[in-house]
Amino acid sequence: MPKNFLYDDIYALDFCLMDTRDVRSVWEMRNDALVSHWMYSQHISFESHIEFIQSLNHDPKRIYWLFKQGVHLLGVGSLSRIDIIHKHAYIGIYKNPKDSLIHNKGTLILQTLEKIAHQEFGLHSLHLEVLDSNARAIRFYKRNGYCKEGVLKDFIKKDNAFVDTLIYGKILE
Repeated sequence: MPKNFLYDDIYALDFCLMDTRDVRSVWEMRNDALVSHWMYSQHISFESHIEFIQSLNHDPKRIYWLFKQGVHLLGVGSLSRIDIIHKHAYIGIYKNPKDSLIHNKGTLILQTLEKIAHQEFGLHSLHLEVLDSNARAIRFYKRNGYCKEGVLKDFIKKDNAFVDTLIYGKILE
C-alpha cells in the first residue's frame, strides 16, 4: 500500500500518490542529461514513465518516492528488491538538477531513505549499483558509509561499449 513519510522537514511522497504536476516534474528530472547520463537507460517517454508508476501499485518489492523540502523538489529515492525475510533492499537516488537553492540534496535524500528503510521497513542492510565511471557518486556513497562489495563486469552497454557496474552496501544501525 502506498505511503508517504515525513522525517524532520523532508517529505517523501510515494510515486503512486503523486499528482499530475509531480509526475511530470519527476519525468523531467529523470530525463535531464545530468541525471540520465548515469542511468542504465538514457531517455524514457512520458508514456513509459506513467506505465512504470502504475506498475508500482502491484509490486510490493519496489517503492519510489519524490523527496521534498517545503516547496523544493530535492529528487527521487527508491527501495527495490525489498526482501523482508533477509532484511535488505537496493536503493537508488537522483537529485533534482534544476534546483540549486538547496545544498546537500543527495545527503538529505539518502539519510531520509535510510531512516525509512530502517524504521519503517525494519531493514538491516542496503545495497546499490553504480557505474564505475561515476566517480562523484562513488565518493558520495563512500562518504556516507557505503563499502564496495563487488563488481559486475561489462554489465551495461553504453555508447557502444560495455562498462562495469560496482556494488556498494551498508549495514544500517
